[in-house]
Amino acid sequence: MSQGLFTKSNKLPPSKKEDNCVENAAESEASNKFWQGVEQCESFGEGGAEIKRVALTSMKDSLPGIEFEGGERVVFSVEIEAKRDIDKPIVGFHLSDPKGINILGLNSYTYGFALGSLRKGEVRGVEFEFDFPYLKAAEYSFSPAVAEGISVDDNVQLHWVYDAYMIQIVSGDESARLGHYLVLKDNVDIRVN
Repeated sequence: MSQGLFTKSNKLPPSKKEDNCVENAAESEASNKFWQGVEQCESFGEGGAEIKRVALTSMKDSLPGIEFEGGERVVFSVEIEAKRDIDKPIVGFHLSDPKGINILGLNSYTYGFALGSLRKGEVRGVEFEFDFPYLKAAEYSFSPAVAEGISVDDNVQLHWVYDAYMIQIVSGDESARLGHYLVLKDNVDIRVN
């Protein structure tokens, strides 16, 4: 049972701890990703799959994403391990502000990407590539999740990890300091008639 990513009911996930679970990132020799393990993070789920680690990489310079202005092309990676056979996995994440308000979320089901079944013991990485939005200056957290099911209304939450990856939005742009969540920078016209 979860909120947002995989809504099966109106029940909210168990409340999270206020402390930060994120440890130092470790660079993977097999890629340019700076993975962060999530074993110290608060989580919940019925089991069946486990989120092992996450990474956020800027496509601009292939460096780990810790500080952004917004507008950058990024890849958020989630590595999961199947603890049993999973026929219809759904993987996604929420991005939340310091108050725990979900600002955005992506998942494989709602974007029409079938991950294919997972077999017990299989480890698979799922990457979400997108343009990071312009947001007000603050600290934000990524909370990844993996579920099994056929839709956002019919699924079982297997593993949800709170605050697995923290980033800081910084900007010298005055519009980013006005207090609004979203900052519009492109395609804005103002006219006087």
